[in-house]
Amino acid sequence: MIDGSQSGGRAPNSARLARRMAIFGAVFLGVFALVLLRLWYLQVLDGDNYLARANDNQIRDVAIAAPRGRVLDRAGRVMVDSRPAN
Repeated sequence: MIDGSQSGGRAPNSARLARRMAIFGAVFLGVFALVLLRLWYLQVLDGDNYLARANDNQIRDVAIAAPRGRVLDRAGRVMVDSRPAN
């Protein structure tokens, strides 16, 4: 039978597993905290900037020329002409 002193200075498997799980948990908690801090920064501290950008982006005026020409009477006089309504 092999006890802990004969295993070559290695910790028992359950202790090694517990240490690995603690390190993994700490790394996971750190990454989760970073994501939460970034979301808080984007929404709370920089939210006004993104709100202004979204408001500027929601309406875009594009002038499109009407594809119609002049309407003439039978004498050749202009009855209706294409011109901007602004």
